[in-house]
Parts: sequence; structure tokens; C-alpha cells
Amino acid sequence: PIPPPKRRFPSAFFLPPPPPPPLNRLRPGDEVEFFLTMMKGRPQARDLCLLNKKPTVRVRGTCVKWYESRKYGFIKAPEYKDANIFCLATEILGRQSVRRLFEGEEVECLVCIDQRGRPQAQDVSPLESIEAVERNSGGSGGGTATND
Repeated sequence: PIPPPKRRFPSAFFLPPPPPPPLNRLRPGDEVEFFLTMMKGRPQARDLCLLNKKPTVRVRGTCVKWYESRKYGFIKAPEYKDANIFCLATEILGRQSVRRLFEGEEVECLVCIDQRGRPQAQDVSPLESIEAVERNSGGSGGGTATND
């Protein structure tokens, strides 16, 4: 019988570096680096890379004030004794239908420092469901318990 042909493989494979992770969202004031290409006669940014990766801290806190008409409020956390953390409604996760916080509600969020040096909340996660918060804050009280 005829032996099968021998295949020769290179001794080392060189793979290109992995692409950078996709940016979920850019925020005002973020510095980026990119390649500029033309597509259909228009400039297009390719391979965006975030340059000013600001340090963030994950904290737990309590909503102390919420302005529903303005869609923002403030969170108090033990790590930030001197200042309340500013929170926009667009940063609240997990509540697509009602993007708001209730005063006294416990939350967890990332805190970064904005351009003016003030703490600002990002990716705010309420620790209770909205139904539980409404039940605790507005419930019907005034009853008494009796043991028969």
C-alpha cells in the first residue's frame, strides 16, 4: 500500500492580538482613540479605544432625594460622608418601565468622579424589586394584630 502524504505544519502559529472589548456606551467627556476611514464618502470611526478609564468604586447606599419631574436624585453612601452621589434616571438598571428611585430605597452603584470633581452614580442597581418598594413605602397601615 501507498503511505499517506506527510503534512508539514509550521512549528509556531502566530495569531493576531484579540480585538479590544466593545464599548458599551460612551459618556460626555470621554477621551477616545480611533482610526478614521471613509465609507460611502463619509468619515467613520473604527476600532475605538477608551483612553481616560476613570477609576470607579462600587458602593451600597440609600436614595435620599428624588426629583421625578427632573429625572435625577441623590444617593447617600458611607464612603462619601461629605457629598451625596448624583444619579440620573438613565443610569438605573433593571427597571425599563419605571426609571426612578424611591426615597429610602437601598441601591448599589458604581461611583466615578465627574468633570467638576463631584461623585456621580453609574449602573445603579436597586436591591429590591419595584413592587416590594411600593409595598413598603405606601402600604395600608393602621391595623392591629390579635391572637384569638
